[in-house]
Amino acid sequence: MLFRSAGLVTNRAIYTRYCQAAASARSSIWLANAYFLPQRKLARALLQAAKTGVDVRVLIPGPEVGDVPVVAWASLYGVHTLLRQGVRVFLMKRNMLHAKMALVDGRWWTLGSANLDPISQQRNLEANLVAVGGSQARQLQQWFERQCAEAEELTHTSWTQLPRWLRSVGWLAWRFRFVL
Repeated sequence: MLFRSAGLVTNRAIYTRYCQAAASARSSIWLANAYFLPQRKLARALLQAAKTGVDVRVLIPGPEVGDVPVVAWASLYGVHTLLRQGVRVFLMKRNMLHAKMALVDGRWWTLGSANLDPISQQRNLEANLVAVGGSQARQLQQWFERQCAEAEELTHTSWTQLPRWLRSVGWLAWRFRFVL
């Protein structure tokens, strides 16, 4: 099924599907997103899933390869709460990640142009394909596993060891995430 957002009009169809899938996850939630600034509902669903033992993984570009540094810094700051609750975060180090995909329980998947940031949800023209099962789910799982193997895993401990200036800039960028 294809979902789109209309741009200039708040249309949260794609975001709603992400939230519903995350809230219903039983074994895994794997997300890859170029601009990962999840709003409260999705962040809560990811945290709740991680608390119940769901394997939650997020793949994002590292700040050194992000094409919009302020968004990469905000994303890096925003994942610290997720890290404390057991969400695994992987940072792409060699190239910019422009993928926008999710795979839940190895079956439900979405792939498209929609980032998990306020701008994509409220203003941009976006389209995502949402489906269940099929060979595409296996292909996305294999792709995601390869990307994570090449990425650097960020832990809560390693996040706390990031330079103070980077965490401070990230904090400031996170405060302005609704206009980034």
